[in-house]
Amino acid sequence: MVPVTGAGPDCSIVGNAIERGYGITHYTDHFGAVTAIKGLWGNGTQYKSAIFELDKSKDQFVDKTYKWGVGPYLDGLFTQSNFGIVTEMTIRLAARKPAFASFFIQLKSDELLEAVIPLIQRVLRDYQGIVGSINLMDKRRMLSMFADSPKGNDQHQIMSDTQVQTQAKNLNTPSWTIAGSIYGSKSIVKVAKKEIKSIFNQIPNKAIFSDDPVILIGNKVINLLPEGLLNRLAMLKKVKGQLDAFNKAKEVMQGKPNRVALKLAYWRHHKGADSFEGKVLSPGKDKCGLLWYAPLVKMKAHSMREFVEFVRKTCPPFNIEPFITFTNLRHDCVDSTIPIVFDLSNPAAVKDAHNCLKKLVTQGCKLGYVPYRLNIDQQQWLLDKESDFWQTVNQIKSILDPNNILSPGRYNPR
Repeated sequence: MVPVTGAGPDCSIVGNAIERGYGITHYTDHFGAVTAIKGLWGNGTQYKSAIFELDKSKDQFVDKTYKWGVGPYLDGLFTQSNFGIVTEMTIRLAARKPAFASFFIQLKSDELLEAVIPLIQRVLRDYQGIVGSINLMDKRRMLSMFADSPKGNDQHQIMSDTQVQTQAKNLNTPSWTIAGSIYGSKSIVKVAKKEIKSIFNQIPNKAIFSDDPVILIGNKVINLLPEGLLNRLAMLKKVKGQLDAFNKAKEVMQGKPNRVALKLAYWRHHKGADSFEGKVLSPGKDKCGLLWYAPLVKMKAHSMREFVEFVRKTCPPFNIEPFITFTNLRHDCVDSTIPIVFDLSNPAAVKDAHNCLKKLVTQGCKLGYVPYRLNIDQQQWLLDKESDFWQTVNQIKSILDPNNILSPGRYNPR
């Protein structure tokens, strides 16, 4: 299974790994799956690990399989930095298991958030190595994947509560959706499904597994129906769209990249998302407006609720939809990804988007919501170049890239 991301099949696996990204397949920490790097420092010196230099065998295999090498660990200096260029990377792939099932747990009430957090923690602890990462998405975030913005040409206004409820009712979208995956032998997956369902049954929910008969039969029926009939009947077209998205999400969990998550970026495109239907989506080329707020949050029920309220309060004054996703990497800490989606052709919308991101970051840091990655603009106004940490970074930079050739300013505040 390839360590894929939601960015689609055209984005760089190497780039994501050296930005210390993560995913939902078995090796969720993508740089953690990197076992060897070769490259060039900014001063022109080649970089190969000490293990590689010591190994005189023909295949020099141990360098590729043993991550940590000998001596100080320098591979990490290539990540979130501007010290060098990666020319070769070895990535450990997760073997595809004999059996697999993805699961989607739906919660009707927003008030169930606090109750479900300890249940997710239990699944992550008890099924480590069997269950991959778990995503927790709110209603608005799910609607951005399955629905079109109801605002029409007015792309600089957020949905009203009434519009959210109407969209959610039409698409049977719950208040919260928990998405995860189970990997293992057939017997292990069978038992894990039963026990995970039992854990979540402590609170009211609707559980859907990818190998449930209703999903398997639904896919067969939809595939047998003529395309013309599907397009004429709104209900069938909606069901087909939901099954397609469900199947695409399942593919990502199995290490197959696709573009299912890219529709989000077109939510506020001035041409409307419908104008791109059937085309190969490329948010950059299509001039979509998208920024990201990606803070780390304590995996405590009250902390996550406070964060949700913080985002829901901060975004609307800037006309930004508060789309919320939590990715549960460990049982004690989660990352939240908040996509700031805006109309790039509207100068007022661009200004609002950047101001919204700045307020989320500055106020969030005061509350303990610290971003794990930053864009280059944020790096310049947020990071303190006089701090001990960044002074040390500058000293390393002066040795490895004395002429400041590579990506000036990238994780290197000036």
